[in-house]
Amino acid sequence: MSATTNYRLEDRLTLRSGGPVLDLLDGATLNGTGGRPRWDVELNGYVNYGLFNLGLYGRVQGPTRIRSDIAASDLRFSGRTWLVLYSFLKVDKILDRPWTKGLNVNVTVENLLNDRINVTDRNGDTPNRFQPAYLDPIGRSVRVGVRKLF
Repeated sequence: MSATTNYRLEDRLTLRSGGPVLDLLDGATLNGTGGRPRWDVELNGYVNYGLFNLGLYGRVQGPTRIRSDIAASDLRFSGRTWLVLYSFLKVDKILDRPWTKGLNVNVTVENLLNDRINVTDRNGDTPNRFQPAYLDPIGRSVRVGVRKLF
């Protein structure tokens, strides 16, 4: 099990000498999709019992903001909780056959909570470009995979 946290006291960028300073923690942005979160936490845990393996990865980040004098361009981005549950099963421990050696079945659930970033402007509206389904079109996803080592 591991946990890592970041708390940024300062995050500024000067594009050229003598030019303006962009404060990414206080409303400046490089790509138009939010500034830098002041804090974030990453968690990773893994349990192995016999033939079952189960793990959980998580990332929680704080809210961000893009500041503007125009109300429709002054944007607030909510925080986000991203959880990924993953598991794999070693088939050769269940079925003792020559063809099962090195065969794994994987199951992954990404964005377990189906959490999406919500964006609002100063008026409380969500601009069309920042609708949650546009920012994260997949949402929660479940994947099943089979892997064979030869």
